[in-house]
Amino acid sequence: MYKIRMATTHVDLHNERMSVEALNDFVDLVNHQYTPIGIEHDPRIPPIGRVISAQIEKLPDGEFAVDGIAEMFEEGQEIEFKNDGREIPADITSESITISPDRSYLEPDDKKLLLEVKDLVNGEIKPALKKSVEPISVLIIAASFIAGGIAQGFFGKIGEDVWDKLKSKINELVNSKPRIEKDRLLVFEFTVDTEDNPLCLETILTNPSESEISRFMNEGLQQLDKETNRFFQHRHYLRKVVFEYKDNKLKVIFGLRKDGVPLSIPDE
Repeated sequence: MYKIRMATTHVDLHNERMSVEALNDFVDLVNHQYTPIGIEHDPRIPPIGRVISAQIEKLPDGEFAVDGIAEMFEEGQEIEFKNDGREIPADITSESITISPDRSYLEPDDKKLLLEVKDLVNGEIKPALKKSVEPISVLIIAASFIAGGIAQGFFGKIGEDVWDKLKSKINELVNSKPRIEKDRLLVFEFTVDTEDNPLCLETILTNPSESEISRFMNEGLQQLDKETNRFFQHRHYLRKVVFEYKDNKLKVIFGLRKDGVPLSIPDE
C-alpha cells in the first residue's frame, strides 16, 4: 500500500483551486467506490493501481489536501476479486448523448464547434477536468443503450438527417490545428445494461482521419454490437472493455473488473 496526494486547496498549474467543500465531496466519492490509477489520463493504458480509501489532511501552511491509500498492481500478480459492495462507476443515468472534451478544447473555435455538436445531437457537454501534464488530446462521445442495440440506438438518438453533418463536425473538432502536434484521441464510450449489470464498451481512435471516423460510425458500431454478447457472459465481475479501432477492425486492448483490476482479454 502507498500513500498518495490526490488534490489540495493550493492554486494548481491551471491557475485553479479546489475548495474544502469540493475536497470533502471528493473524499466521500473515493471512499464509496474504487478509483483506478492511470498514467497521464491515457485511456489506452491499463490502470497501474487503484485508490481504496482517502481522507483530508490539514497542511502546515493552513491549506488542505486529500491523501489516498493506493494499491499498486504488479505484472503477473493474481488479485482476488473484491465483492465488498464497492465498484468503479458506470454512468447509466443520462438518456442523452454526452460530449466530454478535455482542456485541449478551450479555444474559441473549439467551443463553437462543441456547441454545434451538442445542438445536433440534442446532448450535453460535460468537460473532462484533468489535473496533470497533458501530452494527449481526448474527446469523448458517450451514451447508454440496451445490450445489442448500440448501432441502432446511436443512430436513433441522432437521426438520419444530421448523421453526415455530425461526422463532419467531429472530424473538424478532433483534427483542428491547435492539437495537431499531440496524439488526438476520439473515444466512443457506450454503456449497455442488462439485468442491472452495466458494461462500458470504450472504443478509441488514435489520430483518426475523416474517413476513419466515418467508417467507425458506419461500420464499427455494428462490429461493436456483435462483440457485446460474449462480454456479458462475464458480467458478474466485468465492468469495462477497451477497444482500439484501426484499419476498420476492433481490437481489445484490455478489460477492467468492477473492483478496478485490469484484465487481459483475448480476441475471438
